[in-house]
Amino acid sequence: MIAFIFAFFAVMMFLQPSMIAGSKPPTIKPFNFSGDLREGLRIMVMCSIMDGEGPFDFRWFKDGAPLQPEKGHFSVESFNEFTSILTIEHLNALSNGNYTCRVTNSAGTDEKSDVLIMKGLNPPTIKPFHFSGELREGLRTMVMCGIIDGDRPFEFKWFKDSELLLPDKNHFSIQIINEFTSILTIEHLNALSNGNYTCRVTNSAGSDEKSDVLTMKGLKPPRINPFHFSGELNEGLRTMVMCGIIDGDRPFEFKWFKDGDPLLLKRDHFSVESLNEFTSILTIENLNADSNGNYTCRVSNAAGSDEISDVLTMKGLNPPNIKPFHFSGDLREGLRTAVICVIVDGDRPFDFKWFKDADPLLQEKGHFSIQIINEFTSILNIERLNAESNGNYTCRVTNSVGSDEKSDVLMMKGSKLPTINPFHFSGELREGLRAVVVCAIIEGDRPFTFQWSKDSGPLLPEKGQISIDSLNEFTSILTIEHLNANSNGNYTCRVSNAAGSDEKFAVLVMKDGVSKPEIQPFHFLSNLSSGKRTVLFCVVIEGDPPFAFTWLKDGVKIQDNQHVSTNEQNDFTSTLTINKLDANSNGNYSCKVSNSAGFDIKHDTLRVDVSPQWVQEPKDLSTMGGQTAVLDCFTRGYPKPNVVWRKKNEDGGEVTVTDNSRWKVAENGSLLFKRIDKGDEGTYTCEVSNGVGESLRKSARLDVKAPPRIGSAYRIKSARKAESATLVCEAEGDQPLITSWAKNGIGLQTTGRVQINEELSATGIIAQMTILSTHRNDGGSYTCSAKNRFGEVNNTIVLRIVEPPERPVSVKVGEVWSRAATVSWSAPFDGNSPITQYVVHYWKDIEGASHRLQERSVPATQTSVLLGDLQPGTTYLLRVVAENDVGRGESSEPFKLRTEEEAPSAPPTDVTVIATGPTSVSVTWKAPPREHWNGRLLGYYVGHKRHQSMEPFAFHTVPAGRSAHADYRLTRLQKATRYSVVVKAFNSVGSGPESHELLVETSDKDSLKPPHLYVSETSDTAALLEWEHPRDLPENVFTHYMVYYRPGSEGSWHSVHVPSKDKRFKLTSLESGTKYQVYLTAYSESGVSDPSDTLTLLTE
Repeated sequence: MIAFIFAFFAVMMFLQPSMIAGSKPPTIKPFNFSGDLREGLRIMVMCSIMDGEGPFDFRWFKDGAPLQPEKGHFSVESFNEFTSILTIEHLNALSNGNYTCRVTNSAGTDEKSDVLIMKGLNPPTIKPFHFSGELREGLRTMVMCGIIDGDRPFEFKWFKDSELLLPDKNHFSIQIINEFTSILTIEHLNALSNGNYTCRVTNSAGSDEKSDVLTMKGLKPPRINPFHFSGELNEGLRTMVMCGIIDGDRPFEFKWFKDGDPLLLKRDHFSVESLNEFTSILTIENLNADSNGNYTCRVSNAAGSDEISDVLTMKGLNPPNIKPFHFSGDLREGLRTAVICVIVDGDRPFDFKWFKDADPLLQEKGHFSIQIINEFTSILNIERLNAESNGNYTCRVTNSVGSDEKSDVLMMKGSKLPTINPFHFSGELREGLRAVVVCAIIEGDRPFTFQWSKDSGPLLPEKGQISIDSLNEFTSILTIEHLNANSNGNYTCRVSNAAGSDEKFAVLVMKDGVSKPEIQPFHFLSNLSSGKRTVLFCVVIEGDPPFAFTWLKDGVKIQDNQHVSTNEQNDFTSTLTINKLDANSNGNYSCKVSNSAGFDIKHDTLRVDVSPQWVQEPKDLSTMGGQTAVLDCFTRGYPKPNVVWRKKNEDGGEVTVTDNSRWKVAENGSLLFKRIDKGDEGTYTCEVSNGVGESLRKSARLDVKAPPRIGSAYRIKSARKAESATLVCEAEGDQPLITSWAKNGIGLQTTGRVQINEELSATGIIAQMTILSTHRNDGGSYTCSAKNRFGEVNNTIVLRIVEPPERPVSVKVGEVWSRAATVSWSAPFDGNSPITQYVVHYWKDIEGASHRLQERSVPATQTSVLLGDLQPGTTYLLRVVAENDVGRGESSEPFKLRTEEEAPSAPPTDVTVIATGPTSVSVTWKAPPREHWNGRLLGYYVGHKRHQSMEPFAFHTVPAGRSAHADYRLTRLQKATRYSVVVKAFNSVGSGPESHELLVETSDKDSLKPPHLYVSETSDTAALLEWEHPRDLPENVFTHYMVYYRPGSEGSWHSVHVPSKDKRFKLTSLESGTKYQVYLTAYSESGVSDPSDTLTLLTE
């Protein structure tokens, strides 16, 4: 038998290479990590070949790098030639990543990948960082990018202005201080250091980035003074423009462009000169058609850049012609500025002169400097602007033919405009007298320019008649020596400075001997009431006639009519008569009197007390409830009438109506109802008074028609299945009020299970419907209707019959591993109440043994679960149940789940080793504890080696039996030798841990050859054993024999003592049709022989 087994394995090993050789590439079954992984768990994935021909080479990778097995973390095992298993013992942050299994054979390669992300893994969060605000050129600065939250591992990257920042030995350095911190160091700050710096950190769950802008303190970008080409340029002329920097920090770089392209300097055409570090001058020597275009000056420094452009368009040839120049409009105290005076046409030689406010401008060290750049160009520089710098600057160029000048006003930002103190001519001026007015500046910045004009024309000094004198820089005096008819007119003083101008004027009118009128003030009598008459007198008490009288009311000329008339009593008096006062008489009355010298006007206001008068009286009103309504009470009178509303109450008294959220009294006295209802019905009285005459009082009846109304238009009510449900409908409205019920549009009446009741209420009817012992089909839309003569209204109540959920369906097992499995199901009917959770029950399916029920709660949003902490190689029974607020429903039908096997996780127990002779040892043991089998035990490996030798254990395979006890006899050992013996169990996945090494020493005596045992005959209950004495041993060497037997191939051995004289033994009381194993040992005075061969016999 044993020889046959060895022969079988030898044939298989010989055939296998030829059987598996081929040319089909591998195909891997996709694998997936569970989505519910947390730190500390253990996870396994299996890389299985579904198709292809071996031999295969398995390799594992993580994030593209070969995966090296690491004790306590990663392990890779070959389950068989088609399967490799990756195990991650304890998940942590370093476990996250992309895992790849790659399989290769002679025909090709295949690979599959999946990403492992632990549940709850947090993306990184970076603490914001900032550069110091005190950074200057040449300093050193550092910023730290620190992670304050998130799970490892992290990857740091630095960027500048969105470009990846690479370390630069002399400029940048990047240090990873620890796994949470990176430091960027900038060794020597310079213009290139300015920019936006970003730290980006990434892990397997996401990324975060923070940024800050580095700007060196005090470093200002350049600002250019705008320049302009002259508009009078002709072919053959020369032109120059100056690009001058008015603000910014050195050093500067100048660049010129034409039409967006760098300006290429050509001999005899373009030239660029640097006047100083702040100024660059572009000269175009001979203008031609190619000179036209857009010219740009761009200036850069470490802090930034600025550019100014102007378009050159040629237009002749005449003596000196200066290009206009302009100061910048954004100049402030302390800045520098310059203007260039360029001759664009004319014949040499030229003489340049500069003026300020018409005075020759002399060079002043530290303030003004004048440079003659060439024979065509002069530059005025103002080194440091201050209040004295404001003014009108002029460049005058003269040659033998003539001269030209151009000017511009320099006005620093913040300069004040001049403000003139108003002036007036005296009112007593007559012909022949002298008149003097003073134009004085009360506010503004020097220098000032004064100009006088008369009737919009320039006013020039005239000897003996008009003189203009400057008292000081703030005052100008105009004197007219002898007034005459020509002196009358409008005189204006205009003052200008660098910031702008102001002007004031005065009218000179000489007296001609006629005085204007003056009216005596007049007033209406007080307490005038309607119906009375009143007269108003307008009397001129001073002035020269003739006079013209005009009466006005509220600014409108009064025309005589039956109510109002005017009359001139004499040259000095006019009367206004109002025949009958009423409310329309009220107003502002004016009398205007004019003559050739002028006019006068006087006013008074007339207020006539008028008792209240009806405009619109209250009237009875009938209206529908729920609408707006108005009870009129509109009156007129003076003073304005006061309106009070009152409502009659049930006992006949009256209650004052005040404004609230439902009604208010309008501006005209009417009572406004915003939304009327039945409670507003009644009698209302409007009382009007203003203290003049009798009050007004009028009542009106308000009737409110109440159509049916039911509180809420739509409601939802829930009731438990088999319990009673009551629906209530409270209807309001005028009687008779009729209610009815319907379900899904079909009318309902009282039946055995449905009861409908009504009862009157103060405002209508309360209708009630009760359903006894509800069924699922009682759920639906119920309508309560209420109707009266004014209308009909419906109210919908949705009745939901709630019950526990039905049992989950389509329960199935997904992925199964050795210690975990996924289970999914379909959501059942929820019983009209949202499912709150699912509960998965599972237990070991061990026949005849009690089981421990385990359960796992699953949120209602999930219909799948990963079950962990399962036992490898174990069959489980599972069922799923759904819960809602009503209760727990029925569970699904139980179904089976068997986990994948793992190698046994414990060694055999109670191992004993006994020497049975000089060349044999008996080994006995018990199976590992059942919970450590991790599958079905297939057998044991019994290993032995000489003690303390470097050679590996030699293992012998012992099949597992039904009994927990097992044994094996090691033979062919060396006598008087110490051996180490171990035992380990194995299943279909692999072998488990070894038992502790046990030491045993074989006998030092020579071994005796055992007798040759054979079975001579068998029956249904007995077997006859016979043996032959070894031929090379004396007949009397043995003192007795021991016969060992047992049923089957496992279990304990039974032994029988046989005297030495016997050479046979009959085993009795055996079971029919049963296999037995037997062997024999012989004992002598020197010890025991080796065991005979083990025989197997079968009873009949």
